[in-house]
Amino acid sequence: MIDETRVIAECYADTLLINMILRKKVTHGPNTNEVAKVMIKKPIQQLIIGIIDNDKNKPTYFNEFIIQESRQNCHFKIYKHRSNNHYFLIIDKAHEDFIIKCATEVGLNTAKYAKYFNAKFLKSLTKSVYIDNNSEYKQFLNDIIQKRPASIVELRSFINTLLN
Repeated sequence: MIDETRVIAECYADTLLINMILRKKVTHGPNTNEVAKVMIKKPIQQLIIGIIDNDKNKPTYFNEFIIQESRQNCHFKIYKHRSNNHYFLIIDKAHEDFIIKCATEVGLNTAKYAKYFNAKFLKSLTKSVYIDNNSEYKQFLNDIIQKRPASIVELRSFINTLLN
Protein backbone atom coordinates (compact mmCIF):
# COMPACT_ATOMS: atom_id res chain seq x y z
CA MET A 1 0.00 0.00 0.00
CA ILE A 2 1.23 3.47 -0.86
CA ASP A 3 1.98 5.82 2.01
CA GLU A 4 0.13 8.86 0.69
CA THR A 5 2.78 11.25 1.99
CA ARG A 6 5.40 9.76 -0.33
CA VAL A 7 3.69 11.12 -3.45
CA ILE A 8 2.79 14.82 -3.53
CA ALA A 9 0.94 16.23 -6.54
CA GLU A 10 0.60 19.89 -7.41
CA CYS A 11 -2.85 21.38 -7.98
CA TYR A 12 -6.22 19.70 -7.62
CA ALA A 13 -6.35 18.39 -11.18
CA ASP A 14 -2.93 16.69 -10.97
CA THR A 15 -3.84 15.24 -7.58
CA LEU A 16 -7.05 13.80 -9.04
CA LEU A 17 -5.18 12.39 -12.05
CA ILE A 18 -2.45 10.74 -9.96
CA ASN A 19 -5.05 9.35 -7.51
CA MET A 20 -6.86 7.78 -10.47
CA ILE A 21 -3.70 6.49 -12.16
CA LEU A 22 -2.33 4.88 -9.00
CA ARG A 23 -5.75 3.99 -7.57
CA LYS A 24 -4.47 5.35 -4.25
CA LYS A 25 -4.73 8.63 -2.40
CA VAL A 26 -1.75 10.95 -2.72
CA THR A 27 -0.94 14.19 -0.91
CA HIS A 28 -2.12 17.44 -2.47
CA GLY A 29 0.11 20.50 -2.77
CA PRO A 30 -1.62 23.66 -4.01
CA ASN A 31 1.43 24.86 -5.97
CA THR A 32 5.05 23.96 -6.79
CA ASN A 33 6.45 25.80 -3.77
CA GLU A 34 4.15 23.94 -1.40
CA VAL A 35 5.10 20.60 -2.96
CA ALA A 36 8.76 21.50 -2.42
CA LYS A 37 8.11 22.54 1.21
CA VAL A 38 6.54 19.16 1.97
CA MET A 39 9.47 17.39 0.29
CA ILE A 40 12.08 19.40 2.21
CA LYS A 41 10.48 18.46 5.54
CA LYS A 42 10.86 14.74 4.82
CA PRO A 43 13.97 12.79 5.83
CA ILE A 44 16.61 12.75 3.09
CA GLN A 45 16.62 8.95 2.93
CA GLN A 46 12.82 8.72 2.58
CA LEU A 47 11.55 8.27 -0.96
CA ILE A 48 9.46 11.30 -1.92
CA ILE A 49 8.00 11.95 -5.36
CA GLY A 50 6.79 15.45 -6.18
CA ILE A 51 4.64 15.75 -9.28
CA ILE A 52 4.39 19.23 -10.74
CA ASP A 53 3.55 20.96 -14.00
CA ASN A 54 6.32 22.53 -16.06
CA ASP A 55 5.80 26.01 -14.64
CA LYS A 56 8.12 28.85 -15.48
CA ASN A 57 8.84 29.48 -11.81
CA LYS A 58 10.30 26.41 -10.19
CA PRO A 59 10.85 26.27 -6.42
CA THR A 60 14.45 26.97 -5.35
CA TYR A 61 14.63 23.39 -4.03
CA PHE A 62 14.44 22.29 -7.68
CA ASN A 63 17.99 23.64 -8.19
CA GLU A 64 19.25 20.66 -6.17
CA PHE A 65 17.90 18.21 -8.77
CA ILE A 66 19.40 16.84 -11.96
CA ILE A 67 17.55 15.34 -14.86
CA GLN A 68 17.53 11.58 -14.61
CA GLU A 69 15.41 10.79 -17.59
CA SER A 70 13.51 12.64 -20.27
CA ARG A 71 10.50 10.87 -21.63
CA GLN A 72 9.58 13.28 -24.41
CA ASN A 73 7.21 10.85 -26.08
CA CYS A 74 5.50 10.42 -22.74
CA HIS A 75 5.29 14.14 -22.00
CA PHE A 76 7.08 14.13 -18.65
CA LYS A 77 10.61 14.36 -17.27
CA ILE A 78 12.15 12.80 -14.20
CA TYR A 79 14.52 14.71 -11.95
CA LYS A 80 16.40 13.22 -8.99
CA HIS A 81 17.85 15.09 -6.05
CA ARG A 82 21.66 15.13 -6.11
CA SER A 83 21.95 13.36 -2.75
CA ASN A 84 18.47 12.71 -1.31
CA ASN A 85 15.98 10.04 -2.27
CA HIS A 86 13.64 12.71 -3.64
CA TYR A 87 12.27 12.97 -7.18
CA PHE A 88 10.38 15.55 -9.20
CA LEU A 89 8.24 14.35 -12.08
CA ILE A 90 7.57 17.31 -14.34
CA ILE A 91 4.44 17.01 -16.47
CA ASP A 92 4.89 18.85 -19.75
CA LYS A 93 3.57 21.64 -20.01
CA ALA A 94 0.56 21.69 -17.74
CA HIS A 95 -2.20 19.30 -16.73
CA GLU A 96 -4.45 20.43 -19.57
CA ASP A 97 -1.81 19.93 -22.26
CA PHE A 98 -0.88 16.53 -20.87
CA ILE A 99 -4.49 15.32 -20.81
CA ILE A 100 -5.30 16.58 -24.30
CA LYS A 101 -2.15 14.86 -25.66
CA CYS A 102 -3.11 11.60 -23.95
CA ALA A 103 -6.72 11.77 -25.17
CA THR A 104 -5.57 12.51 -28.72
CA GLU A 105 -2.98 9.72 -28.63
CA VAL A 106 -5.59 7.09 -27.81
CA GLY A 107 -8.19 8.50 -30.19
CA LEU A 108 -10.73 9.26 -27.50
CA ASN A 109 -14.18 10.06 -28.82
CA THR A 110 -13.96 13.75 -29.62
CA ALA A 111 -17.71 14.03 -30.22
CA LYS A 112 -18.54 12.81 -26.73
CA TYR A 113 -15.82 14.88 -25.05
CA ALA A 114 -15.45 17.80 -27.49
CA LYS A 115 -15.38 20.48 -24.81
CA TYR A 116 -12.44 18.79 -23.07
CA PHE A 117 -10.30 19.20 -26.18
CA ASN A 118 -10.62 22.97 -25.83
CA ALA A 119 -7.57 23.99 -23.77
CA LYS A 120 -9.13 27.23 -22.56
CA PHE A 121 -12.26 25.46 -21.31
CA LEU A 122 -10.24 22.66 -19.77
CA LYS A 123 -7.95 25.09 -17.96
CA SER A 124 -10.91 26.94 -16.43
CA LEU A 125 -12.38 23.62 -15.29
CA THR A 126 -9.20 22.14 -13.83
CA LYS A 127 -8.44 25.20 -11.69
CA SER A 128 -11.46 24.43 -9.52
CA VAL A 129 -10.85 23.12 -6.00
CA TYR A 130 -13.89 20.91 -6.62
CA ILE A 131 -12.54 19.17 -9.73
CA ASP A 132 -12.63 15.81 -7.93
CA ASN A 133 -16.42 16.21 -7.58
CA ASN A 134 -16.92 16.62 -11.33
CA SER A 135 -18.14 13.18 -12.35
CA GLU A 136 -18.10 13.97 -16.09
CA TYR A 137 -14.44 15.07 -15.96
CA LYS A 138 -13.56 12.02 -13.87
CA GLN A 139 -15.23 9.83 -16.52
CA PHE A 140 -13.20 11.61 -19.21
CA LEU A 141 -9.97 10.89 -17.27
CA ASN A 142 -11.04 7.32 -16.61
CA ASP A 143 -11.76 6.74 -20.30
CA ILE A 144 -8.26 8.04 -21.13
CA ILE A 145 -6.62 5.90 -18.43
CA GLN A 146 -8.49 2.77 -19.57
CA LYS A 147 -7.15 3.21 -23.11
CA ARG A 148 -3.60 3.14 -21.68
CA PRO A 149 -1.78 5.99 -23.43
CA ALA A 150 2.01 5.62 -23.24
CA SER A 151 2.39 8.67 -20.98
CA ILE A 152 0.06 7.30 -18.34
CA VAL A 153 1.43 3.77 -18.56
CA GLU A 154 4.99 5.08 -18.13
CA LEU A 155 4.02 7.48 -15.35
CA ARG A 156 2.26 4.71 -13.39
CA SER A 157 5.10 2.27 -14.01
CA PHE A 158 7.81 4.69 -12.91
CA ILE A 159 6.02 5.69 -9.71
CA ASN A 160 5.10 2.12 -8.80
CA THR A 161 8.65 0.91 -9.48
CA LEU A 162 10.01 3.51 -7.07
CA LEU A 163 7.39 2.80 -4.43
CA ASN A 164 7.77 -0.97 -4.55
